[in-house]
Amino acid sequence: MTPEEQLAQIEQQQQRLANITSALAKPVVSPAPLTPAVMTDDEIVRFTVTCIENDDDVKARLLDELGIDEAEPFIEKAQASIQIDKEISQLETVNKELLESIPDPDEPGLQPLLRIPADRTDKLEALRKLNEKLVELGNKQFDKEELPEPEKPKFGSGLTVELSVIVNGERASIWIDEHGINIDTGERVVLTPELQKLLDERRDQRRKEKADEAVKKLEPKEPHELYAMTQEEHEAELEKEYPVFVLPKQPGPSWDDSILYGPVGDMVRKASAYSESHPAGMLLDFLVSFGNIVGRGPYFNVNATKHYTNEFMARVGQSSTSRKGGARDAMDEILKMIDPNWFSNQIEGGFGSGQAIIGRVRDARTEMHKTRTGFEEVKVPGVTDKRLCIRENELATVFTVANQPESQASNILRDAWDSKTLRNTVKGKGTDGVNNSARCEEPHISISGDTTVSELRQTMPTGAADNGFGNRFIYVYVFRTKDCPQGGPQINWDTEILLFHKVLQFAKAAKHVAMTQTARNWWNKIYSTIEHDGPDGLVKKMTSRGAAHIRRIAMIYALIDMQDKIELEHFLAAKKLWDYCTDSAMFIFGQMTKEQLKIVQWISQRGPVKYQQVRDDLYYRNRPPADIRADLKYLVDSKKLLLNGDLYHPN
Repeated sequence: MTPEEQLAQIEQQQQRLANITSALAKPVVSPAPLTPAVMTDDEIVRFTVTCIENDDDVKARLLDELGIDEAEPFIEKAQASIQIDKEISQLETVNKELLESIPDPDEPGLQPLLRIPADRTDKLEALRKLNEKLVELGNKQFDKEELPEPEKPKFGSGLTVELSVIVNGERASIWIDEHGINIDTGERVVLTPELQKLLDERRDQRRKEKADEAVKKLEPKEPHELYAMTQEEHEAELEKEYPVFVLPKQPGPSWDDSILYGPVGDMVRKASAYSESHPAGMLLDFLVSFGNIVGRGPYFNVNATKHYTNEFMARVGQSSTSRKGGARDAMDEILKMIDPNWFSNQIEGGFGSGQAIIGRVRDARTEMHKTRTGFEEVKVPGVTDKRLCIRENELATVFTVANQPESQASNILRDAWDSKTLRNTVKGKGTDGVNNSARCEEPHISISGDTTVSELRQTMPTGAADNGFGNRFIYVYVFRTKDCPQGGPQINWDTEILLFHKVLQFAKAAKHVAMTQTARNWWNKIYSTIEHDGPDGLVKKMTSRGAAHIRRIAMIYALIDMQDKIELEHFLAAKKLWDYCTDSAMFIFGQMTKEQLKIVQWISQRGPVKYQQVRDDLYYRNRPPADIRADLKYLVDSKKLLLNGDLYHPN
């Protein structure tokens, strides 16, 4: 092939790549020039779908723009893809209507079917199975005869049994309590010796049944009963090389996988597929770490204040079973491949003072030292890289240092989040004769730490709620989501690493990150709600810096998408994550989530209610029953509500 032919081929491939990008409406902002690429079959099918939906001449476009003369196979696949999307849409609509008609969504076997996978093919099959189950339940309900609720007994106490007797020449059934009282009339029943013997036998039999029921409750459950899975699903997982057993909903804020946005969200999904750790902790940990890797380059202004990509986070669980460390390990595996130098040199922990933190990012300076002949200028070396990511498995160590009497660590960390100049002026000199004071003009410090709820409350520095130390942290509550007895297969991160190398190249070159007009309009509208609505008391103080946190997270999302402006989708993704973290703070500091508080306030105003009333009258069946039951159980266990029989009472 001649050089001219090679050049022509490269130009043709570049034009094909430009056409692909335009057709998929997914522009990529990158400082690097376009390079020759070849479309995969999936990309050609997506291109074909776009052509069909636009009523284009598909064969002509495939031939002219992509050089494909055998268009029929791709057209067939595209039409099949469109048909799948239509069926998915129809099933989603029908299933929603059927689900609303089912009186008890907690029907055995239904809950596992409500977990719909994201993959289109798997999603379609799951929706079909759910539809079959909903139709079956609907038919059963249609055939079921409406029966009036039995009246509660007016009299009697203790154990009651049924006895058949002759009254006025007619046989009748009566219920008699332990003291021989007819529970319907309140009258003592006079029995013949034979009937009395029969009554005693039935009482003994009933006592034995009650005892057996009590013992059964204490017996170990069947393995599948420990999980939010049917017996069939559990048995199927047991046969797999890497089984995954999904745990029931835990007390705490409700998680939704739609919070996982963009390339980071996809990466967390991949990491959490065989992980027992909560995806929320992984997501925020990566965003904080990535923001530190980027460094003090990209920023946005609020008046004269510049906000950079550094953030503070606290991953909070109830105990070691929350799998906080496992989530950190999963992200560390990726981070060390994205930027090995940063991972090796810019991560620190175990600081014993605020002075030590400044020393880690100190500026170079000169001092005048007295000598026998006069004075001489001494150069004190500094640290060139001002990035510092404090990653602590025990965040309590940071809080303990900040809480020490006369410690400047609290002030230093607050200034570090603000990216202000850090300084620590002290008396005395080191063994080398150099003054112990330190200073850093342009720090870029982030914190990612793990702790438990009780430890966080105990070690939080005095005055943290009022002086702004506490609200500079984002609090994310995590709990164990699965059991993975064999772990999972080795994950190949090659695609993600290549992507984030390009992302870092773009992000480090970025400077001012503005908003698009659409994003600006949304922000102007939502700003007052973020600033003035929300929880009260301690929780409000610990989350009162929400606007700044949301904008910083949105800026990080924009950079990862290789955009130098914040789009509306970046704000929406950041707001979703912040809402989960706000709910986390409510649970951590207020001991109730937003939904739990809603239930308590509703029952306090309405009076005693059953679970079905909470499901139907408060949530109108728009909230998963498993989540409602988990919240009610927590509220009873924590004595926020009282449970008497099947009625929940305000406490």
